[in-house]
Amino acid sequence: MQLYLSVYGSVVARSAPHIYLSLPFLPENSAIAILYLPRLRRALRVASQHPHDWRLKQSVLSGHEEAVVSVAVSPNCARLASCSEDGTIRYWDVATGILVGEPIVAHGGEPVNQVLFSPNGHLIASAGNDGTVRLFDTTTSEQVGEPLAGHSGVVTSIAFSPDGRLLASGGYDETVVVWNVAEHKPMYESLHAHTMAVSCLAFSADGSFLVSGSYDCTVAFYLSATGQAMREPLRAHDMPLSCITISPDGLQMATGSYDENIWLWDTTRWACVGS
Repeated sequence: MQLYLSVYGSVVARSAPHIYLSLPFLPENSAIAILYLPRLRRALRVASQHPHDWRLKQSVLSGHEEAVVSVAVSPNCARLASCSEDGTIRYWDVATGILVGEPIVAHGGEPVNQVLFSPNGHLIASAGNDGTVRLFDTTTSEQVGEPLAGHSGVVTSIAFSPDGRLLASGGYDETVVVWNVAEHKPMYESLHAHTMAVSCLAFSADGSFLVSGSYDCTVAFYLSATGQAMREPLRAHDMPLSCITISPDGLQMATGSYDENIWLWDTTRWACVGS
């Protein structure tokens, strides 16, 4: 059904009879075609070049005027947020591919480096070249509160804690700031564990700790509640880190780097177990 709506949803929304007109054009192996076409004996049939399966590329969402650098899917999978070097955030309906509302000029027109939904889907957070993190209401697209200004340079990355109470941000100033989302203020002093820009962030599955990756090729570890270092930073790669994540069961961490490698780590021993 999701694939059907992504292709035909915008047409059906304008004219309900297209539900029936579209059926003969569905891929032969689609669940909807298998279920309903045999019941429509007088329906049109495609004589040639009828696809067997859905195309891998379902739709193209266009509108940004410069490079798209980050996308995020809402927790209910109904919306997609994108951000770009053109300084805007765009909010899309996944089923129809239609832009929801007007583009958000999020950081005074400065490039937006990452966009992220809160775990409950009520907020979109963004990180910008203007040195701030901003929060937007997903219903109204209006900014929530004042910009979160805790960095002295470009903000490169953000991450929500699993419960949505905390938002971490990292930037060119080599620091990590952990924000209280409800109060719009830092939980504690900025964290200084790196000697170069912070490039990526992730919370553990239970939210008890936070990890940050950096251009200095290390991963740093912090307790979420206090910001205290959990252990010494790990030397993870031979080139800057570009991405980091922790598995849902909390037993593995994966790091990616400009050295073209992905390393897997055992979080019980903080030892590399594969690459």
